[in-house]
Amino acid sequence: SFLQAQTAINISIRQLKIIFEEDLKLELLYYELSDESIGTFLSRTIKPILEDSELLDTLDIYFNDNGSLQEIADKLFIHKNTLKYRLTKIESLLSMQLSNRAHLAEIYTAYRLYKRI
Repeated sequence: SFLQAQTAINISIRQLKIIFEEDLKLELLYYELSDESIGTFLSRTIKPILEDSELLDTLDIYFNDNGSLQEIADKLFIHKNTLKYRLTKIESLLSMQLSNRAHLAEIYTAYRLYKRI
């Protein structure tokens, strides 16, 4: 239980908010991976967009908002067509489709691991 509490503390420090160990789910997996494994996974998934803060911000809102594309566009202060363009650009650069569940899971996991760093 000490190690579990330590994991919760480490995650709380990185996320700058209080985290209870029993609330951890995917984070348990993310924080057990080595930096080398994470680096390899990121280079195989989202590396092409890591230097583009606009695309990363778009992904952030896309993943953290359960609303419609219009609501996501509004939060980004852009037109809905601009959002569609950015999402298409992300798909093109990553050679993945956000509509494909397996691809979406890989992109989401890579994004969460990237935000962990």
